[in-house]
Amino acid sequence: KSPTHRYWAVGPYNVKLRVTTGVGCVADTTIVVNTIHPQPKAAFSFNKKSVCIGDDVICIDETDYKDGTKNIWNWDFGDNETSILQNPSHTYASTGNYDVTLFTVNSFGCNSDTVTKQYSVYPYPTVELGPDKFVLEGATTILKPTVSGDDLKYLWAPNYYLNSTTVLAPSCTPVKDITYTLFVT
Repeated sequence: KSPTHRYWAVGPYNVKLRVTTGVGCVADTTIVVNTIHPQPKAAFSFNKKSVCIGDDVICIDETDYKDGTKNIWNWDFGDNETSILQNPSHTYASTGNYDVTLFTVNSFGCNSDTVTKQYSVYPYPTVELGPDKFVLEGATTILKPTVSGDDLKYLWAPNYYLNSTTVLAPSCTPVKDITYTLFVT
């Protein structure tokens, strides 16, 4: 009497209803169903490739809403936090890799697929330069700091008397007293 049917493609479809009474009388009607809408395709990006702990990231909705308009967003940041904003900002409380997911609902009430992307949150690097070094004028020493972190880059300043300013442990041949600063990112 009241069947349901799932359409797997956009219409229109001619739906025919035929009714037969108990004594054999038949009546039928056909209606055109053209209210079948394509499923939205969820997509998003991040405004930063990764962040250090305490920094925020913005998730940018790039969903194809098909023939509808944007309406509802369902974000899961992978750390038990969610949002219903279109382009939410989020700050992670712990380091690690998080699975961020999004599904949307368009103005016709059609749910999109669910898309998942991994996002990395790194700790800040740590740096310990150790005690002062004493070197005879014209002699060479190697600066050996202790650092920790992921995917590190180094910059020594000032760049005087060093064989490189972008390595962890440069050799140094000073001609006078100097204080170096190491920037680690």
